[in-house]
Parts: sequence; structure tokens; C-alpha cells
Amino acid sequence: MILRRLAEALRRQDWLTVAVEFLIVVAGIFVGLQVSDWNEQRKAREEELVYLERLLQDLDESIADTSEDRDFQVEHARQGALVLRALKECRLRPDERDEFATGLYRLGKIASVSLARATIDELRSTGKFTLLRNTALRTQISNLLQEHQRSLDFIGDLQNRLGPQINYVDRHVAILVTGPIGGGASITGDQLEMDFQALCNDPLFYNAVAASINYTWDVTAGLDRWLGDMAAVRGAIAIELGQLTDGESP
Repeated sequence: MILRRLAEALRRQDWLTVAVEFLIVVAGIFVGLQVSDWNEQRKAREEELVYLERLLQDLDESIADTSEDRDFQVEHARQGALVLRALKECRLRPDERDEFATGLYRLGKIASVSLARATIDELRSTGKFTLLRNTALRTQISNLLQEHQRSLDFIGDLQNRLGPQINYVDRHVAILVTGPIGGGASITGDQLEMDFQALCNDPLFYNAVAASINYTWDVTAGLDRWLGDMAAVRGAIAIELGQLTDGESP
């Protein structure tokens, strides 16, 4: 309709009408573009909120898993201390046999660092990482990924150093497990075959157990650092999400 009127005005050389109709066309295009741009920005903001909520859920899951692994490492080290004390005193009370056996069974079972990274990987692989407008937050998330890799390397190095110690222990005790019970399970003294007196008099066995416990505490310290790193990023995401939703608690 507008274009027809514009064409007629041109034929009549009605320049005022031409100018008015032209301005109407330009204004319509401008408004249309503005509405389209506003709609795209609205969709991007909605998508940003969804990703922030998913990141928050992923970190909550990762923190819960890591906390559980950290508690296992502490329990593991505590049981290892009982093994060391029994070896040093060369005395194992009947009521300690199950915990002594479990301590040896769990020896060298090191937890890794957990990170549920499906959302982060999706953001990076799809090129949507910039949907997160807070550049400082994007930097924190990128640094967290780098720290995760460093933590994995740290755990891997400890596992390599721990290998000879565990191999020595395994050559001197037999742990009778007949099915899949998991590395964090407990066993009984009846499932452990050993010459306790010989082990008491073997300084290499004592040193192997001591080194394994030391590495367990090193892993615990690493998990503590990792928990702190995740908690910091989790807090930043929660603040950002709260600000974008008018201060509502995430």
C-alpha cells in the first residue's frame, strides 16, 4: 500500500508526499529492526539464565560428590593410622581386625576431582560462552577448567608415585574379595590373609603403608583446595543469577 502511494506520488512529482511516504517506510524498517533486535536480546537473556541455573546445578553436584570423596579420604587415612599403630606396636586386638583389614583394603584407593562439566562443554562447543555477559565470571569459569586439569594431573602424579608402595603391600597380604564391592567398601578380618608377625618385622612394609597414608592426606588437601575453587565460582554464579532475576535467591 505504501509503495503504491509512493509510486503514484513519484509519477505526479509530488515531492512532499514522496518524502513523507519515504520517511514512513524508513521508520517502519527501523522499528521492525529494533523489535527484532529486542526480541533476540530477550531470547539471549532467557538463555543466559537457563545456562546459569544449569551451571549452578552442575557445581552443586560436583561439590557434593567431592565432599563425599573427601570424607572417604579422611576415613581412609584414619584407618591407615590404625594399621600403622598396630604394625609399630606389633599388636592387633581382636576387635580391631575388621578395621585393620579394611584399612589395608582401602590403601591406595585415591579419589579423583569431580566436575560435572556438561553445561560448560556445551557452552564452549556451541560458541555460546559469550551468552554469559559477565566477562569476569567467564574468566572464573575458564580458570576453573584449568584448575580442574591441574588437579587431575596432581592426582595422577600421586597415583604413579603410590604404585610401588601398593604393589609391595599386595605382595605380602591376600585380600579375599569374591565379588564387586567397590573400593570404598569395608571388609572383615576373615577376608585378610597375612603373617602379622612377619609384617611387624618388615620395615619396608611399614614404610609402604606410611607413604600410602601420606599420599592420602595429600589427596585430601587437594580436594580441599578444589572444593574452595568450586565454591568461589558457585558463589559468583549465584550472585550473577540473583542480580539478573532482580535479586531473587537462586
